[in-house]
Parts: sequence; structure tokens; C-alpha cells
Amino acid sequence: MTVPGRPNYARYYQASITGQACLPEDREVLMALREASIQPAVPEVENRAFLTRAVAHLAHDEGIRQFLDIGCGHPAWGNVHEVAGRFQSEAVVAYVDCDRDVVDRWRALMPDAGRVVAVERDLRCPRSILDCPEVCSLIDFNEPVGLLLSGVLHLVADEDDPAGIVDTLVDRLSPGSFLVVSQATGDSQDPATVAEVIRIAAKAGVEITMRSREQATRFFRDVDLLEPGLVLAPDWRPARAPTHGPSGWIIGGAGRKP
Repeated sequence: MTVPGRPNYARYYQASITGQACLPEDREVLMALREASIQPAVPEVENRAFLTRAVAHLAHDEGIRQFLDIGCGHPAWGNVHEVAGRFQSEAVVAYVDCDRDVVDRWRALMPDAGRVVAVERDLRCPRSILDCPEVCSLIDFNEPVGLLLSGVLHLVADEDDPAGIVDTLVDRLSPGSFLVVSQATGDSQDPATVAEVIRIAAKAGVEITMRSREQATRFFRDVDLLEPGLVLAPDWRPARAPTHGPSGWIIGGAGRKP
């Protein structure tokens, strides 16, 4: 929930991927993070681009027409309903976020009330999402679903059992469904830099749990990973050759439920 005068993760994430102006308290966090982790690429942009490529693959190549986007964040470029709609005219999307302001923004801008819903639920309570009347009115869990957990699992602490949360969600999906995950990692970063990024985020009220590729692989234990596996986000089926190296902060992958 947004607190006046305090940085807000959803707001400064949106600002970082859109380049739009944000509130001074959010700008301060963004500048601190950039200074701590000087990179030619912006991790949040890499994450968003990964999400759009994954959704396009699911809609275009796998024929997925239903998407459950948990931890969706504010509307920006590459929104799931827009990307999926290019390939599946009947695509439906349930956006889920624990931030009331995010949900209110989606509802105010709802592009198609019959094909898109936005609900306030917490990923740490997965059954409340799966049993949500608004979600169930749109998503038919007896048919394949694209479950999207993009840039959200690193906001779930280990003690909240993120792998168990993913298992609960995937268990509800029908065979032929897909899981898409991206996760913050410090695998290729200097430990001091990782610690500083975590400290800055915590000061802004965001607890980030970095995970190694080995740790993040546990999220895919009930699905079959698609090629090229769990990799740095820009290396997952890039549409074109990158103009610079990856930031190294985000890994991502997708898997199919057998």
C-alpha cells in the first residue's frame, strides 16, 4: 500500500521502465540504485522486455489465450493484454497485485472489462488468488493458462516458502499450461554491490531476496523448462542482437506443465 511521502516499489519500477517522471522520494531511490549498480543496461527494462517476449511466445507459438499475471505492477509498455492480443484476439488476462493503488489504476484504465480484470491479492496467499471470484469468472483452470511471475518472487522472503507458493499455483493449472518466472540474482555481481543494492531497497521499504540460478531453478520443478533454460533475461530468446551486455541482475525462464 502506498504511504504518502514514502517511496513506492510499483511507482519507481514503472518510472524506471517508462522513463516517466516520478515523485521525489521515488527518484531518490532510483538514483541511489543506479549509482550502486552502474550498468550499461537497466535491469527493470530487461525484465519487462523478457516478459513481453515470453507472452508473445506463449500466445503466438503455444496458442495460450489465458494469462494470470501476479505482481503485475502499474500499466506501462508491453502490457500482457496488449502483447497477447496481437496474436490471440480472444485472449483474457487477470492482473493481480497486492498494492491497492496499482489495482485502482488498472481498473480506471481497464481496456476491455470483458477480457481483463484486476484484483488485489497477495502472492504469499496463493489460494486466495486461485479462489478469487473475479479471477475464476475469467480464467478457466481446466484449460491451459500462462502463469506469469515476472519480477515478483524476489519480493517473497525464503521464510514465506516461494517455491511452495509456486507449486500451489502450478498444481491448479491444467496440463499444457506455462509458468514464466524472472528473479533478481547476484550471481555475477560483486558481493559488496549486492549488499548495497539490498540495503538501499530495504531503506525504501522493499525487502529483496537475491537468488542464484540454482536456487531459482526450484521454481520450475513441476514444469519442463523450455530452451534456453533459466538464463540472464536478455538471453532468453532475444528478438535481435543486443547493443550492449546484460546487466546481470535478472534471470528468467519459462516451462510447460506436462
